[in-house]
Amino acid sequence: MRAGPALLLAALAALAAPATGGGEHRTIWLEPGDEHLGVTLRMRSDAFSLVGGVRALVVHEDEGELRLTYCNRLADHTIVHIHGINPQENGDGQDGFPLVRSWTIAPGESKHVQYALRQTGTYFLHSHLFMQQHHGLVMPLIIRERAPPPGFGIGAAELQRAHDALVLLEERCPYREADPKPALCASDQAEQVLQGMRHHWAKVESSLEETFQGCSDAGDGLDVQFLHHLVNGQQHYNLTIDPPQRPPQDTPASELVRVRILNGASMTSYKVFLPSNSTIIKADGSWVVPQSLPHVWVGVGQRYEVLVRATSAFMLSAAAESFTHVPLPHERASLRVAFNTPVPDTAPGGRRSRGSSGSGSSSSGSTDVLDQLLAATGTADDSIDGVLEQFPPEAVSFADAENYTYRITGHHGYMSLNGSGVIFPEPAAMRAGGGDYGVRCVGQPAEMVVRYGGKYCVTLINADADAHVFHLHGHEMTTVETSSAHARRSQLAAWRDSVVVPGGNCARRTVCFVADNAAGGYWPMHCHMSYHLAAGMLLFLRYEEQSEARGARRELPEADGLCARLARLSRAHELAQEKVRDWSIPLVVLALMGAGAACVAVGCVVRRRRKQARYYNMSLSAAVGSAPVTHSSGEREREESERERERERERERAMVMP
Repeated sequence: MRAGPALLLAALAALAAPATGGGEHRTIWLEPGDEHLGVTLRMRSDAFSLVGGVRALVVHEDEGELRLTYCNRLADHTIVHIHGINPQENGDGQDGFPLVRSWTIAPGESKHVQYALRQTGTYFLHSHLFMQQHHGLVMPLIIRERAPPPGFGIGAAELQRAHDALVLLEERCPYREADPKPALCASDQAEQVLQGMRHHWAKVESSLEETFQGCSDAGDGLDVQFLHHLVNGQQHYNLTIDPPQRPPQDTPASELVRVRILNGASMTSYKVFLPSNSTIIKADGSWVVPQSLPHVWVGVGQRYEVLVRATSAFMLSAAAESFTHVPLPHERASLRVAFNTPVPDTAPGGRRSRGSSGSGSSSSGSTDVLDQLLAATGTADDSIDGVLEQFPPEAVSFADAENYTYRITGHHGYMSLNGSGVIFPEPAAMRAGGGDYGVRCVGQPAEMVVRYGGKYCVTLINADADAHVFHLHGHEMTTVETSSAHARRSQLAAWRDSVVVPGGNCARRTVCFVADNAAGGYWPMHCHMSYHLAAGMLLFLRYEEQSEARGARRELPEADGLCARLARLSRAHELAQEKVRDWSIPLVVLALMGAGAACVAVGCVVRRRRKQARYYNMSLSAAVGSAPVTHSSGEREREESERERERERERERAMVMP
């Protein structure tokens, strides 16, 4: 589909999308960036808002739906994943993972997605292809809640009067630790680093048995280093807040600032030192029992929301994971929040200026700022998941859950899960088109086969020296074992979508989830560190089909492994796309003929999306070797009704055609 017709059809599809919750339609352009510090790509939209001076997509749960159209102005294919959002439909790749080639967005084309708003909190959009996130395709998403859960202890009125501040953690200008530090930041530096890492992959297979069986000591540095660590695009970001004017009797003793911390980096976990009088209220978008801590490790892809009761200016500082050495100046970044008007001191008799640069609490609880600057961060750990508890508590027991165990092995993420990996193609390979999609399996990667409503636990044993951050698509997981405790804890740990697995000494953690995604199909679980994902640190859970549920699972021959099934699935989708692509030119012609013809075209676009979604279920069944999904009688009636509407539209089309 060429650019012009594609964008026109995207607009028609957006008009046709059912507005069940009255959600506003938003268009996001994916286009070249300004190349500053290697930011060669960017997301742009008139729908973006400023949150504490930072661009973000802001919606409210009352909208009911999030409706987006992505328009690709890049030279390469792309795809957009909303990190932490769990869509209950994935027939056309709404999740934003490039499972099949036809789900990606080709240059000059567009894609419409919509999600029911079932979650609130802080999330982010990012490309899920190769290094595009690192190059700038990332955008915070804030879904504002109507109110906190009943009994939370912090009321809706308090949260509504809180000022929002964003802390978007990123790093720029990568280089391999084994290479000389570069003087400048080249636009293709990330690709150069990955190419250097690939030279080491060939050595991994010969030493795999030793790596698989042994336990490495904790590392003393990351394989990939960066010249810059940033908060909101700057090393030290200053935010000045203008509180509303209030009568003296209504002036609060402190201002509330809701700091939304989001690690959008590609490799680095950060130790974030929190201001005094701060309370963690959310983790990865899920409510937690309010907890005050001096600092928190924020792994790649993780998010925290912290409520600060500020009586003066305050600082939040972040140090890149430094292991045993004191963080260097370029490895630290910070947010400083100041206020433009005075506020009553919490101590009686006297007022304190909130705008002065010297005042304020920049300490982290009992930790002195100087101690922060002069102390090594150590390695990223998962201790917070032994502290934070879900709110409200859900009585979910995983005592009878089915268990899977994966040993993190290999080197630089290569052959990394039980000695296997799944490597997805780069955008340049997609540009060529034709042939197989090009997903490459190294070793014998396995699937977690799950059934809807079942309970499952995954134990990750890290034989590698590096810490890893694992993200599960389409589901939430809770911790039942942390690496520090080495014991199963209560079933009340916070629900999360991303968890840190500490490095060294075969650190282990167990997370559990309920297979409750109505979309079924394939869902990835992978290390969110970009270079490790590019190396294949990825596994899939797959919902079993009806034929599998009725009897024993069919043992597939070794030659018919995961990548063979993914290749068949991709070809099936491309075939479906070719069948509906023939509609494109007639639809554009009809749209240009006037409003009546446009309405007909809109209906066809909607049907096209529905047909592709249904075809996904059938092609998935074919790909795994099971029978097609059987539609219920209600579905058959709906299909017959749709065919009748199709005949009516054909009659209308005949009326408007010359």
